[in-house]
Amino acid sequence: MVDMTSQAGELSPKQRRLLELMLKQKQKEKEAGAQTPAALPRRQPSDPLVLSFGQKRLWFIEQLQPGSPAYHVPGAVRIRGPLNVPALEAALAEVARRHEILRTRFHVVEGQPALDIEPEPALAVEVVDLRPVPAERREEELAYQVDARVLQPFDLSRTPLARTVLYRLGDEEHVFLLILQHIICDIWSVGVFFRNTMALYDAFLAGSPSPLPELPLQYTDYALWQERLLQGEGLERLLSYWKGELAGAPFVIDLPTDHPRPALQSFEGSRRYMNMSVELTEALKAVAKAQDASLYMILLAALYALLHRYTGQESILVGVPMANRGRVELEGLVGLLFNSLVLRADLGPEMPFRDLLSQVRERTLGAFNHQDLPFEKLVEELRVERDMSRNPIYQVLFAFQNVPPSTMAARDLAIQRYEVRETASREDLELDMRETPEGLAGWFGYDRALFDASTVTRTTLHFQNLLAGIAADPARPLAELPLLTASETQALLFEGNDTGVTDTAEESFEALFEARVAETPSAPAAVFGGTPETYAELSARANRLARHLVGMGIGPGVVVGLLDRRGPDLLAAILGVEKAGGAWLPLDPEHPARRHAQVLAASATPLVLAHEDLLPVLTEAVAELPEGRHPRLEVLADLLARPGDESTPPRRAAPDDLAYTLFTSGSTGVPKGAMVTRRGMLNHLRAKIEDLGLGPSDAVAQTASQCFDISVWQFLAALAVGGRVHIYEDETAHDPARLLARVETDGVTVVETVPSLLRLMLEEAERSGGQSRPGALRWMIPTGEALPPELVDRWLRRFHAIPLVNAYGPTECSDDVTHQRLDGPLGDGTARVPIGTPIRNTRLYVVDRGLRLVPMGVAGELCVGGEGVGRGYLGAPDKTAAVFVPDPFAGPSGQDGARLYRTGDLARRLAGGAFDFLGRIDHQVKVRGFRIELGEIESVLAQHPAVRQAVVLAREAGASERALVAYVVAQAGEETERELRDFLQTWLPDYMVPAAFVTLEALPLTPNGKVDRRALLALGGPE
Repeated sequence: MVDMTSQAGELSPKQRRLLELMLKQKQKEKEAGAQTPAALPRRQPSDPLVLSFGQKRLWFIEQLQPGSPAYHVPGAVRIRGPLNVPALEAALAEVARRHEILRTRFHVVEGQPALDIEPEPALAVEVVDLRPVPAERREEELAYQVDARVLQPFDLSRTPLARTVLYRLGDEEHVFLLILQHIICDIWSVGVFFRNTMALYDAFLAGSPSPLPELPLQYTDYALWQERLLQGEGLERLLSYWKGELAGAPFVIDLPTDHPRPALQSFEGSRRYMNMSVELTEALKAVAKAQDASLYMILLAALYALLHRYTGQESILVGVPMANRGRVELEGLVGLLFNSLVLRADLGPEMPFRDLLSQVRERTLGAFNHQDLPFEKLVEELRVERDMSRNPIYQVLFAFQNVPPSTMAARDLAIQRYEVRETASREDLELDMRETPEGLAGWFGYDRALFDASTVTRTTLHFQNLLAGIAADPARPLAELPLLTASETQALLFEGNDTGVTDTAEESFEALFEARVAETPSAPAAVFGGTPETYAELSARANRLARHLVGMGIGPGVVVGLLDRRGPDLLAAILGVEKAGGAWLPLDPEHPARRHAQVLAASATPLVLAHEDLLPVLTEAVAELPEGRHPRLEVLADLLARPGDESTPPRRAAPDDLAYTLFTSGSTGVPKGAMVTRRGMLNHLRAKIEDLGLGPSDAVAQTASQCFDISVWQFLAALAVGGRVHIYEDETAHDPARLLARVETDGVTVVETVPSLLRLMLEEAERSGGQSRPGALRWMIPTGEALPPELVDRWLRRFHAIPLVNAYGPTECSDDVTHQRLDGPLGDGTARVPIGTPIRNTRLYVVDRGLRLVPMGVAGELCVGGEGVGRGYLGAPDKTAAVFVPDPFAGPSGQDGARLYRTGDLARRLAGGAFDFLGRIDHQVKVRGFRIELGEIESVLAQHPAVRQAVVLAREAGASERALVAYVVAQAGEETERELRDFLQTWLPDYMVPAAFVTLEALPLTPNGKVDRRALLALGGPE
């Protein structure tokens, strides 16, 4: 704890004059308002006994968590020499008589806290003799016993709320332990207590009376004065300042914790210590002096910079403790006078550190001038919503001890401080710094329910690196200040990214498939509607089609549209296009004509193979295209049935040629065509084969739409190893009961589905009393949405022999780039299921906006490197350049032209090497596995003549469901929900049409004029 006015000694002459002027002005304002007399008045006998604001808050906390040691304040000294215990006991009795607060107890009157003061001192010392303990274990036993005493609870209704223990280590060596309940003291009070005790001990040992003058006032005098001070104009002045300072600031800091936040704050803490050299300390002082700042201010600014780098937040609140002993009559008082100030910083990644330091300097000086408002009163006036899981307003504390510790002495005794291990934490994170002759020293305290020790150890290193960078160049932007250690950088670059596998350069999927055809020509390759098609039959049909396509000019780089329902013909078409050397472009039969027109225009495909009964919608789509850009339309079944050469055509495509293009939702209203190479596709297929151990006996369920990236491996992986693919029509794929039955009947070994359908399948199995292992199933792969931990536990409790594989990957990177095998229940307290580690030939990095690596555990944008990274977006070079960027981590040995894909997903790397998916940076969402750009729906809605403004959000709609809701500002009463839905269905696929519409007179806005999406979420949606 610091008396911040003592900081004046560190300030420059200019700063000191400014501070003096501010303090003088403050005193003038107080005197003019007759709010504060020159000296605090004594409480009159007729005046009530009242609790201070701080005491009321601590009493409230004690009611919620009785006996918690979090608010115990310990202190201890080691005493060497001939200690006289009776003289010590007499001194303690006098200290208790002297300070009424040490004889105070608390109780309840009509539901409110009240206090009584016992007339007689009651502060005895307990003597514990540790001399029988072997010398080599004595210090260990002492530490154990001290820890146990610190944790021992107090009863606020009984005195004393102080505990003193004297541990005898030898005939002339003792440790004197003091523990006070925070409701009667602060850290300053511990020093007052010890100094009083030693002065009285000396006097009583000599037979002299107390040398200490009577106290000018008691703590109850201060509490009553404080209550009366904070009224009228004085209170309004303080509140006006602090409300202005905190306006719009977030009262929660989103620190990257290792564990989910418990419902009740645990208060179980620990510390990690650090030391800085004299050279660094002096260099920081020089930086501070150059900007008329203090060492205190530069350390606080560095903490803001660290928190900004950890959270990305651009407005951060930090609590700072105030001794609040500016009046001489308060200096020698035991009691809870300490106050917390809340200091704010507004910052951004491009802000130079020196600009942040200037801001911190001005705000710190402003806080000096408005320090009389108790923190508890501020919380009350701001009407902060109570959250028992965290401290209100701020969750990070900064303290700087810049006053040398006072020395204590007594006759014939050598007294030195004994460090009591702190096991409590009242904040999420606390930085405590002090200046020593050897340089800066300090520690980070942390809540053990939130952070692992290893994480906070890294934090201490990051802070020291940051300070070194500040000392070297305070003009550097915050984002460019060094944070990572060399070893951490190496770990983030290489550990877990060592996934390289050398494959045969000439190998292709077609070659793998044809090898299986040659090995087992009569084995079933694909099954649809119960009818199998053998490897030989499937290959023959694909070969005929491939040769027809080559005759039509299809070859490497040429995109062929495929419009058919999922089935054996579509699979043969995919294989035929592959063998012809072209790239297939799947079109969804359920999409409207206008959507097809957008895709055909963007892809410039010269040929579309379609099912006969889908030709009308395709013809309608083509009619919207400009003349000269109409693709050739062919009936797929006719081409497949046309006689021709059934032998395998020679290989026509290279590994880096295009394999397929999938169109995804686009934020500008136009879908984007992600181009995937044959190398990337094959690498992903091999990853699935290797990680799942796929072989000839496996059967993969093909359930996904052909416009989903996961459909690729579902169709093809089994065919590369001699297994079979079961293609299920939509009526089965989307029905949990039917799908479960078919999986069991068909002997399917691998199923992939979205978590929402997985939940329904599990419920169906539980309802029907299904067996512990449905058929031959070996793997269940949830995909497309965040996987709820409770769903993992529920599945594995019922089907413990069937592991889950959590997978993650963007379409632009050949589908999945991570796998996470889940064999056992996660257990309580798991917030998210990790998405796993990189698959073969894949590298993952978490970076900031400038593509700089962020520390382990810190959120950033997930970027993908390696073989799976696609070629970009078809016909959209600007969009490609924005997210397919040169790979800064490829190194001198990396491939020329290596690119990194910026996913736009927020993630963090966990200590074990796995990655944690946190959500999106932008407004893209996943609903039932579909990747949707909300901006695309908003863009289409804005084209409706009656719609003035529209915002679309994804809202929770059940245990693991999400639904789209459109918030629309429309011309009064012109359009019904039905009409808006019909309008959208002419442009967008059904999965992009909101489930509900909410009409508003106006959209809520943030202070900077942007649509306040959080406020819309708070409004709720229709029932």
